[in-house]
Amino acid sequence: MITKGKHCLQDLAQAGIDIRNVFIKPKGSSLHTFITLARNGNKAIFANLGDSLLSLSAELMTEEMLKDVKVFYTDMFPGKPALKLAKMCKNKNIIVAFNLQCSPAFMELCQVTRNELDEMLSMADVVFSCREGLLEMTGEKDLLIAGKKVYEQYRPAQGLLFTVGEKGTLGFFKDQILEMDSFRVQAIDTTGAGDAFNGGYIYARYGKGMGTKESITFANACAA
Repeated sequence: MITKGKHCLQDLAQAGIDIRNVFIKPKGSSLHTFITLARNGNKAIFANLGDSLLSLSAELMTEEMLKDVKVFYTDMFPGKPALKLAKMCKNKNIIVAFNLQCSPAFMELCQVTRNELDEMLSMADVVFSCREGLLEMTGEKDLLIAGKKVYEQYRPAQGLLFTVGEKGTLGFFKDQILEMDSFRVQAIDTTGAGDAFNGGYIYARYGKGMGTKESITFANACAA
């Protein structure tokens, strides 16, 4: 693990987060990214995959890791350990929240096959998605059509959600499609806004028991 990785662990511990299940590869390097930001707010992310994360073995995943867990949140980096834990969660009635935060093409570069992606999408109770992922999976150009297609294919029991910047959030559910407005702010750097939305939604919906619309509103506020 590179020094920055150790600093991240220290920050997590100081924030009161349990880091007992973090695996450290001796002399390994952590996945890390460099993000460039243009004056107009557009950004590009350069990922250094390191040599640790993607080498994590599924055999190291145990049911003990899921003790007292209410929601298992994963982006499938790495894929096989995430799938193993998700299967355990389904047997224990633990909610599986999957974040398709990268395109399937990039996930393949990170050793996640399309079959494995399909398997996770089929198990997930709630799916968060980036726009690029939906468009690539469906070949569509319209996000509303793409979102509907992905939802109808996998039918996540508690919905498919994705943000569309200043236009707000789209949510696909069994009996409705929700279009929720965002909060108007002067956006300078949107890095992390999607993660803030996902965390806010999970906290509101599953931590505080808010309704779907209220949870999306709370999540939009977190993203703003």
